[in-house]
Amino acid sequence: MRAVADFGRLTAAGLGLSCVVIGAASAERGLHVRVLVGLLVVALCFHTAVFALNDIHDLDIDRTNPERAASPLVAGMLSTRTSYAVIGVVVAASLGADLAFFGFSGVGLGLLAAGYLCLALYDIYTKRMPWPVLTDAVQGVGWAALVGYGAVRAGAVTLATVLGAAFVFGFVVLVNGVHGGLRDLPNDLAHGSHTTAIQFGARPAGSGVLVPASLRRYCWALQIGMGAVAAVPALPGRAGWYAAGLACTAGALALCGRAFSATGDIVRFKHLGAAHILASYLPAMCMAAATGGWHFGLATASVMAGPMLGNPSFVAAFRTLPALVFEPGWRRSQSDHSPAGERL
Repeated sequence: MRAVADFGRLTAAGLGLSCVVIGAASAERGLHVRVLVGLLVVALCFHTAVFALNDIHDLDIDRTNPERAASPLVAGMLSTRTSYAVIGVVVAASLGADLAFFGFSGVGLGLLAAGYLCLALYDIYTKRMPWPVLTDAVQGVGWAALVGYGAVRAGAVTLATVLGAAFVFGFVVLVNGVHGGLRDLPNDLAHGSHTTAIQFGARPAGSGVLVPASLRRYCWALQIGMGAVAAVPALPGRAGWYAAGLACTAGALALCGRAFSATGDIVRFKHLGAAHILASYLPAMCMAAATGGWHFGLATASVMAGPMLGNPSFVAAFRTLPALVFEPGWRRSQSDHSPAGERL
């Protein structure tokens, strides 16, 4: 079971699962169990296929990354040929599940195919193209297409669908370009990879990491943009959920500031970064609740956070978060360890 989970990186499956739930919420047709099950099956297959393909194309880099040692490809448990065959089966399973649950729909299949195409392009060219922001955006479009797919299969695309897709796009660009780039920074630099973090000038610095002011501004801009999308009143009379989304955005911004103040301690920095990922996605839960009802908000939060509990890094981050946030004098002490000129 562990090998299966590592092959498809199932602890990260929350993004794809939540994308189709957000899409279904935006269709405003209510939560039907059969529709939800079908969407989650398709999304899980989608996630498994695109992450496995990414692992094939990043194999040379992953072989020198201790955090990827458990990968069946890195460990030699699977060959690339076998992995391609498994990916083909999983993609076919997703298309079969779509037809079995929902019947034929050119628009639905088109959006699913668009998602696969964008993620395949990202997997093939990531860390190789000289414009990593562009590949981040291509990946963002792929996951946003999954939001549209969920809406089509649950009813129809609405303004709320467009807003949900825009939020997911921003979230993916933020996490891939900033969090992912800083997490893998030393290994990516050693392999001459092109990532957004490296392009902005991020570098290891002693026991921490140097995060240039330009990368920080990029992160802030994406975070504020996501908050603005979450605050757009797609439906009248739902002001409470939009206010909750703004409050979640404020919390995510606070966590972001804490993380940037911890650049001198890589362990604290990564823990706060992991917590920031979840906090940044909470406004999406509020958006789903505002358009589809509280049960859609609960479903979004559950499918996003649930898989994270299988990831030791996220579990450690959540366990240590209270101490990191409320430790007296911590912000100043960590800021004093940040490289000169790089403090907030």
